[in-house]
Amino acid sequence: MTAEDIRPERLSRPAAASADSAYKAHDEANFRRYLEDLKGLALAAEEVIAGGQKGSFSAGKFDFPVNAVWDLKTPSTLHFMAGIELVSDPRYAHAADLMVRALLEALAHLCWIWFGEPATNRVQVKPGMCLGDEGVGGCTAERRAVCLALGMARVFSDNIAKVDANLVPEGTSAAVQERLDRLTEIHKKLGCTGTGRTWQDVRPMLALLKKQGRIPWAHDLWVAESGVAHGLIPDQYWSSVTGVTMKGGPAEPEARKLLAQWLVKTYFNFAYCCVGILRPAETKRFREMVSGALTGWTLQWADGEK
Repeated sequence: MTAEDIRPERLSRPAAASADSAYKAHDEANFRRYLEDLKGLALAAEEVIAGGQKGSFSAGKFDFPVNAVWDLKTPSTLHFMAGIELVSDPRYAHAADLMVRALLEALAHLCWIWFGEPATNRVQVKPGMCLGDEGVGGCTAERRAVCLALGMARVFSDNIAKVDANLVPEGTSAAVQERLDRLTEIHKKLGCTGTGRTWQDVRPMLALLKKQGRIPWAHDLWVAESGVAHGLIPDQYWSSVTGVTMKGGPAEPEARKLLAQWLVKTYFNFAYCCVGILRPAETKRFREMVSGALTGWTLQWADGEK
């Protein structure tokens, strides 16, 4: 399926106009067809990101920002598709919460690459922090992408050191160290004095977007989904779908509707950031493609466009 295959008249047909219409009629077949259409839209978005190339997209190991964007893009598409599959089955739909959380974290990292984060966003700027935006000399999307890649490599290296050496495949540690050394060198040449971006930078980045009025829902949704991921939300997943109120029963239609909405809002903003970084001339067309297909939805975009 290509971007040209995703036309408003295809996804806006009455049978799949919106999650709301399917739920009001309690039409499970319509809702599942609607979810399948979302997968098609995601594939069309992927083609835009890849510049019209079909299949997997490849870039040099140290080609930035492309490498960092695609390192996030590949798992995020899998998480979105998995989330849609989970939502399609009421027995397992609640597990999609974890897919939403993963997408929100990837979205925060992409927003860092596209927009940056000024030092003024932090209450206290500590040594090693990678901060800055286009207003800081040399703080380009390329450099910010290297900041992220360096942080990812550093965390991976640290994690390997924490486990039994027998569990680490032969050659892994050397390969990771080689990549870490190379990224450190590139990072230094690009003029950043930090030690890389990591998971610790997710909340501040999402908080900045909320403060700026851009996708403000993302921060609060991340807080909620983090609670789910860490098992810190008590007494959840009650359902009366079967006619008997029970804990852990099939997800209520309204819960599945919300999960679908969160997946859509998060993933297509994520994809939009990919386009903004790699194909800036295509952002308007991308917005029109997605908004035209999602009849009945109003999406807020990460750069403030509507």
